[in-house]
Amino acid sequence: MKKIILFVSIFITTSIQAMLFAQKYAIINGYVLDSLSGEALIGANVVNPEKLQSATTNEFGFFSINVKANASINLDVSYVGYRKTRHRFQIQKDTSLNFQLSSLQTLSTVEVTAQRREVESGIVTMPISKLKSIPSIAGEADVIKALAFLPGVSLGTEGSANLHVRGGSLDQNLMLLDGATVYNTSHLFGFLSVFNPNALKNLTFYKGNFPAKYGGRLSSVIDITMREGNNKKRESEYSIGMISSSFTTEGYIKKGKSSYLLAGRTAYLGLLASPNYYFYKKGTRNTYANYNMYDLNGKVNFELSKKDKLFISFYTGQDFFINKTREIKTQEGKIGVDWGNKTGTIRYTRIVRPNLFFHSMANYNYFGYNLENSVKDSTNGNIVFSNTSSVRDVLLKNSFEWQLDKHFLNIGTEIGFHEFRPNIVNVRTLAQGIDSTLTGFANKHNPNSFAVYIDDDFRINRHITAQIGLRAVLYQLEKKSYPSIEPRIVLGYKFENKSKLVLSYNRMQQPIHLLSTSGASTFGNDIWVPAIKNVKPQVAHQIALGYSTTIGKSINIQTDIFYKKLNNQIDYRQGINFLQDSKLPWDRLIEKNGIGQTAGFELYVSKETERRNIALSYTLSASYRKFNNISGGNWYPHRYDRRHSLNLIGEEKLNDNWKLNWNLVMSTGNAVTLPETVHFDLDSPDVGEVYGKRNNLRMPFYNRVDLGFTYEYKTRKERDAKWIFSVYNVYAYPNAFSLEYTGRSILKDPNDYKSDRIGSDGKTFRYSIFRFIPGVSYSIKFK
Repeated sequence: MKKIILFVSIFITTSIQAMLFAQKYAIINGYVLDSLSGEALIGANVVNPEKLQSATTNEFGFFSINVKANASINLDVSYVGYRKTRHRFQIQKDTSLNFQLSSLQTLSTVEVTAQRREVESGIVTMPISKLKSIPSIAGEADVIKALAFLPGVSLGTEGSANLHVRGGSLDQNLMLLDGATVYNTSHLFGFLSVFNPNALKNLTFYKGNFPAKYGGRLSSVIDITMREGNNKKRESEYSIGMISSSFTTEGYIKKGKSSYLLAGRTAYLGLLASPNYYFYKKGTRNTYANYNMYDLNGKVNFELSKKDKLFISFYTGQDFFINKTREIKTQEGKIGVDWGNKTGTIRYTRIVRPNLFFHSMANYNYFGYNLENSVKDSTNGNIVFSNTSSVRDVLLKNSFEWQLDKHFLNIGTEIGFHEFRPNIVNVRTLAQGIDSTLTGFANKHNPNSFAVYIDDDFRINRHITAQIGLRAVLYQLEKKSYPSIEPRIVLGYKFENKSKLVLSYNRMQQPIHLLSTSGASTFGNDIWVPAIKNVKPQVAHQIALGYSTTIGKSINIQTDIFYKKLNNQIDYRQGINFLQDSKLPWDRLIEKNGIGQTAGFELYVSKETERRNIALSYTLSASYRKFNNISGGNWYPHRYDRRHSLNLIGEEKLNDNWKLNWNLVMSTGNAVTLPETVHFDLDSPDVGEVYGKRNNLRMPFYNRVDLGFTYEYKTRKERDAKWIFSVYNVYAYPNAFSLEYTGRSILKDPNDYKSDRIGSDGKTFRYSIFRFIPGVSYSIKFK
C-alpha cells in the first residue's frame, strides 16, 4: 500500500508543479445565488464567451474563473430555469463577486444540464423544484422513481423505490444526502423513498464518468443536496396527501448571513387501520395489520466570514409494521418489522485563495433493521424469533478544488471507520414461567478504509477535453487488506456543429455487499455485510461511448453504448431457507466469486419549447451472472435484467394556472425463478417442487400510462397554494407484482382426498397490486 500512496502522491505533486508555470491571470470568484431565497445554485454556468472560458458552481454555489488581467470582459451567468444575465467588467486584479439570478418558473420535468466538466455523457442533473408535477402513485412525489424514467435505469418491482442502473444490483448505488451515506432508500416496503422532496435542492446522478472523489460502489452515484433555507425571510409550507402529510419551515437566523430548514413527513395508514384493530380486539376479525413511518430533515448554515461557511444537517427516518393473526382464541401470532436511517453531517468551507476552495466534512451514518416473529400460546407457552442487523459509519473527508488556467483540480482524502452487525439472532421460548434461549448468534465486523484521490479536468485544444482521475484505496479488516487503484478517464471531442463524442473508462471497487432475502420469507430482510478474509470486495470495469447533438434550437439527442464486467459477486446458495439457516454465519450461506457482464445501448431524445416539453428514453441491454454452483455453472440472467425499456414523458403548460404531465412506461419483465416441474409421494398428499436453472422465466410484459394535473394559484391572502391531481396506471393494466407457482396432487377420485395419487401438476398465478390509483395532494405556503 505504501507504493500505492507514493505513486498517487508523485502524480499529485507533478500535476501541481506543472500548473504553477501557467500564465498569470486575474481571478474572478464568488457565489451564484437565488435572488429570492439567497440559496446557492449548484451547477450554474459562468462563461466568458469571447475566450471560451467557463466555470461551473460546485455543491456550495462557488465558482472561480481565470481571465486576463487589465482587460475588459463579458461574463454570462446562467442556470436552468433562471433568467440568464450578462455582466461587463474592467478587470485589474483578483475580484470576488456574487451573482443573483431570478427564476423563470418554467423548469421542465427532467433535464440534462451542464456540469463542471465539458464532457457530460453518463451525468444527469434533476431539478428537484419540479418533482411534484411528475405523475406518481397516490400523488406522492418521489425523487427515486423519477430517476427510473432515464435510460439505463429501472425499478426493482412494481411500485418499489429500488434502483437498478446499467444491470447492477441495488447495493451498487451510492446514495448521498449532504455527503452522508443512506443505506436504505425505502418507506412502506418500497412504496415511497426516504427522500422528502420538500427538503431537497439538487440531485446529480452519475451512471458513468465517475469523478475520483466518489468510491465504494459499482453502478451509480446519486448525490443529493438538501436545501439551506431562505436567508431573507421566514416561511412555512404544509402539504396533505392521500397517504402522507408533510411540513416545511425555513427562514433566517441572521438576515442574509445564516438560515435554517426543518422538514417533516409522516404517513397515516395506521389511522386508516383503526377500524380493523377495533374488530380484531372484539374477535370478529382474525387478522390485523398496521404501518407507520416518519421522516425528519434539518439544516442550519452560517456565514462565518466572507471566506468561511459552516453547514450542519441531519436526517432521521423510521418505518414500523406489525401484523397479528389469531386462528384460535388461545394462540396469537405476530410479525413486527422496523427499519430506519440516521445521518448527521458537519461541513466547513473556506476560500483559501481566489482560485482555491477548501471543503472539510465529518458525517455519521446508521441503518438498522429488526424482524420479530412470535407466537403467544396460553397453553403451550410463547416462542419469539428475532433477527437484527445494522451498519454504521464515521467518515472524515477533506478536499481542495483548484481552478488554474485550463485545468480544474480536485484533490482529497477520506478516512472511514465502519461497524457491521450482519445478524443478531435469538430464538426464545417461555413455558411454565421459564425463559430459555434455544439459539443465539451474533457477529460484528469493524473495518477501516482510507482513500486519496485527484481529478484533473482540462482542455487540450478547442475541440478536445479530458478528465483524468485516480483514486487509491486501502480497505482493512481482521488483518486482511484490500488495496485498490481506480483510474477514471474521460475524453471528449466537440465538433464544429457543437455535437460531442465522449469515451470513458472507470474502474470501481466496492468493499460491501447486500444480502437480500426478499422472497425467502414472508418479509424480506436486507443485510449489509463487509468484505472479509474469504469474501472479496466487488470490482467493476466499465467502458462507455456517448454521442450528443442538438437539432435546431429545441431537440437534444444523447446516445450511449456501454459494457461492464463484474467480479467477486455473491448470492445466496440454492436451497437456503433464511428462517431455518440464519443461525449460521452469513458467509456460510452464500456463493462467492461470481462474475457478471452487462452491456447496452441507451437513447435519450428531448424537445423543449416555451409551453411544451417532451422526452423519450429507450434502453436495450442484457445483464448476466455466473457462479460455479448455481445453474450448473452456466450464465443466467440477472434478476433485474430487462432487455427492452421505453419511457415517454410529457409536460404542457395549459394556461397560467394549469399544467399537464403524463408518462408512458413499457418494458420487458424481470427474470424470476419458478419450479420446472413437481413430484408427488404416493404416501403423502404433499407435492414437491423441482427447481432447475436460476431465473428461468420472465415476468409478463410491463406497461402503464400515468397522468398528472397541477393547479397553482394565489389565495385571498396572497398565499401560494397548489393542487396536484394524478392517476397512476390510467387504463388499469394488471401488471404483475409477483408470480407464484402452486403444485397439487391429482387424485384417482377427485371427490375423495384420501384416494390414490395418480400424478401431479401445477399452476402459475400472477398477482397485481397497483392497478388504477387516483391521487390528490394540496399544499399551501405561509410567509
